[in-house]
Order: sequence, then structure tokens, then C-alpha cells
Amino acid sequence: MARKLRNDVWFASYNVMAEKYGTLAPDVETAAKITGVSTRNVCDQFPDGWSGNGRGKTINLGLLLDQYFVSLGNPIFPEK
Repeated sequence: MARKLRNDVWFASYNVMAEKYGTLAPDVETAAKITGVSTRNVCDQFPDGWSGNGRGKTINLGLLLDQYFVSLGNPIFPEK
């Protein structure tokens, strides 16, 4: 998604997660911690953007947060 479409809450979340977990490409275990989903289900619940195999898979933090915000029903688009 284009940078201009993400709101301030998304950017604040991105910065906090990047600082807390020290990565912009979390693995399965870290993605599960960020989203509160089990390691078994995180790839199924947030399917877009994974690379690699098994628990060594990684996902771009921005793509993970996009999917997470949408799953919560929170709009990531700024209000007009």
C-alpha cells in the first residue's frame, strides 16, 4: 500500500514494533507476538507477503501491519 494511504496510528505502531523487536522483517514467532496469534495460525491468518519456509519464514513488517489493521476492522486510510 502506498505510504500516503496509511494513517498516523499505523506509523506509530510500525515505529514501536520495529524498535521493540529490532527488525523490519519479523519471523513467524515474532509476527505471532506482534499480532497475538499462535505461531501455528499466524501465516494462515495473515497470508500475504511471507518468504522462506517453515518457522524461518519472514514477512515485511509493513505488510503484516496492513493485514493486522484490516483484520481488526481499523481503517488504515486517513479520514477525508
